[in-house]
Amino acid sequence: MQMKIHCTFGRSYVALCLLISLLILPYISQAQYPSTPYIAWSPDGRWVAFSYEHRVDILDIETMLIINSFTELDSFGSKPVWSPNSLIIGIVNGATLEIWEAPWDNEEATQVASFDNSIGSTGAINSASWHPDGEIIAISSGTFVSFFDLESNTMIISENGVRSDIISEIVWHPSGDKLAVARLSNTGEIWEYPLQENNLLILLDSYLDSRGNYINPYFNAVDWSHKTNSITYTGVDKLFHLDLTTLDDNTSAVRPIVGQNTIEFIGHVGNVYSVDWHPTENLLATGGEDGTVRIWDVATGEYTIVREIEDNLPVVSVVWSPNGSQLAFGDTTDTIEIVEIIESE
Repeated sequence: MQMKIHCTFGRSYVALCLLISLLILPYISQAQYPSTPYIAWSPDGRWVAFSYEHRVDILDIETMLIINSFTELDSFGSKPVWSPNSLIIGIVNGATLEIWEAPWDNEEATQVASFDNSIGSTGAINSASWHPDGEIIAISSGTFVSFFDLESNTMIISENGVRSDIISEIVWHPSGDKLAVARLSNTGEIWEYPLQENNLLILLDSYLDSRGNYINPYFNAVDWSHKTNSITYTGVDKLFHLDLTTLDDNTSAVRPIVGQNTIEFIGHVGNVYSVDWHPTENLLATGGEDGTVRIWDVATGEYTIVREIEDNLPVVSVVWSPNGSQLAFGDTTDTIEIVEIIESE
C-alpha cells in the first residue's frame, strides 16, 4: 500500500515534502483485547524491535522481514531498549529485564544477563533506558528507578525520588549526566547523575489554575532534544517543552508557565502517549489517544498530521530512525508502519 502526502511546516528551513510509503505489517491478535506495540529502533538503523501480545519481534529494515522473535513473555507490552552500540537489547519479561546479545540472529541470540527490579518496588517493569556509555541501564518499576551495572550484573542503587507516584517513562540525557522521569500523577523530574544526596535538579509540578483545574494532570512520556538543552513532556491534550537554559541555576521546583519557561503545544485530543525528538532537526513526533501521528516544528508550534489511524485507535509508540529519514509508529491493532520522510530540495 502506498500513498503520497505533500505538506510544509511554518519555517522554510524545515519545510518537508512527505513521501509516505506505508509498509504495513499486520499481526492480527487472537486475543480478546487489542495489544499495544512498543517500538525501538537500533542506533545503527538496521533493526526495529517491537513488542506486543507477550512477545518481541525483530524486524530487518533492509528486507522488511521478521528475523527473530522472543515469545511467551510475562509482559503485555513494554518497550524494548537497544544498547548504544546496537549489539545488545533489553527485553522486559515481567519484573525482569533480560539482556540479549545478537538478538537479530535466531541461532546465535544469547541471554547474557537479567536484572530484577523487585527491590524497593513490586510489579512489572514499565520503562528502561540505556546510559549513553552503554555500561549502565536504568529501570523503573512502580515508583522506583534502579540503576544496574552491565559488566558486574549488579544493582548500583535504587531511588524513589521526591514523589511516590507511578513512573510512566525514564530517559537519559544524551550526555548521560541527567535522567528525566515522567510520573502519571502530576510531576516530571530531572535527576542529576551520578546520584547525590539530593539528586533532584528540577521538579515540574502540577498546580491549580484560577478556575481550580489541574495544569498538566498527567505526564505520559518524555524525551530530550539531541541538539539543545531542552526537554519535552507529554500530558493530556498537550506537550510541555522546557528550555533548561532559561532557568536559574538554583531552580528546583518549576511550574510550567507558558511564555516564560515553557512552550505549550496543543493539538492532540486526550492523552499523548509517545514523543520522540528528531535526531538532527528541531522537530518532534508524537502519537496519542486520538489515533493521530503528528510532526511538530518546535520553533513555531505548528504540526502536520502524518497519519490518522482507522477508528481513532490510540497510537502508543513513535520513534525516528537514527538518521531521521524514517518514522516508525504502532497502534493497537498489532500493526506497525514505517513512514519514509524525504526533505524537499
